[in-house]
Amino acid sequence: METTGTPVQQAQGAGRRMIEDVAAPAPVLLHGVDDTAWPVLETAVPPGVDTRVGSEGTLYLPDG
Repeated sequence: METTGTPVQQAQGAGRRMIEDVAAPAPVLLHGVDDTAWPVLETAVPPGVDTRVGSEGTLYLPDG
């Protein structure tokens, strides 16, 4: 599930809703792009949801 087109201020909430909307035991992989890449990664880690970050998603580290 990607947060493509989601404003950065809403990326973490969108990620949480995606996790909640998928019925267990279905696997979930969250992937943010550009400004949402790092907020979505932060959202995926605590519940143990799969995620990926790469140069196709962002060219910058979280601190810019």
